[in-house]
This record gives sequence, C-alpha cells and structure tokens, in this order.
Amino acid sequence: MSIHSYEVKKKETGLRNVLMLSTVPPLLAVTKDDKKFKPAIYKLYDFTKGGTDIVDQRMGSYTCKTKTPRWTMAAFFYMLDTCRVNSCSVHTMNLNKDPRKENSFDYGWKLGMELVLPHIRARSLNGLTSVVQQKIRLMLGPPDNPDNTEQQEGSVTLPVKSESH
Repeated sequence: MSIHSYEVKKKETGLRNVLMLSTVPPLLAVTKDDKKFKPAIYKLYDFTKGGTDIVDQRMGSYTCKTKTPRWTMAAFFYMLDTCRVNSCSVHTMNLNKDPRKENSFDYGWKLGMELVLPHIRARSLNGLTSVVQQKIRLMLGPPDNPDNTEQQEGSVTLPVKSESH
C-alpha cells in the first residue's frame, strides 16, 4: 500500500490537500499533460474511476438509505444499494440486455417484493389493526383459494410431518 498527497489550488478556498491510499504499486511519475503536475497515481485513478461513478449514480437514484446517526446502519444501507445495483446488472447481462438501459427502480421494487412477500404471507393477522390487515390484503391480492379465508384471518398452520412406523 502507498499513500499519496497532492495539493490542489482552488480560487475560492485556497489550497486543498487530497490524500489517496492505494493498493496499486506506487507510480512515482508526474503527469505534465494537463500542466498541473499531478502524481501519476491520480491520473490512473481519474482514468479508471468511470465504473464507480456509474454505480454511485444508479445507487443515488433509488436508495434505501435513511438518515441515521449510526454508522453501521449507514454502511448496511450502502451495501444493500450496492447489491441491488450489482444484481440488476448481472440479471440484465444474463438476459443479454444492456444494464444501462434497465429501469433500476422497477428491478429494485420487484426484488424488494420478492424478499418481503413470503414473510407477509406467513404472518398471522391476529392482533393487528384493521388498517394494517387491509394493507396486507391489498399487497397480497385476492386469496388463491376462496374456501380458505379462515386461514388468512387467523394464524398460519404449518403442515405436520407424519411419522411412519
């Protein structure tokens, strides 16, 4: 690992120190093409950061994060957003489509519903307010078996495994 420091001159704020910690083998050259004489490692970063910017942009469009004082929750939300964007990209590439043209919101909504609906179906409606029960029914849609409405009203019954002797 190597750490690099570079001072940027800004008109409004004066000097600003930019630090970079890198696992890339140290590049000890200096770039002259932009007349700023930056360390070569910065130029390499600028050249290769495009994928990171795109992921950050797609994460920011539809995020699950919320304001929280706990850094662990902020890190967890960041990981969830990163996983959603990456899984959307993998999914669309498996379908031989361009990931940049996939609607990230629709994919995230379908993913969230696929993860949540099994838990909502398994939940007992006993003890819940009528408003919450109505919202659950709205999410689940009409029952698959109209004769089995009693089971949806009460708790879920699990199949019992019969033992053979």
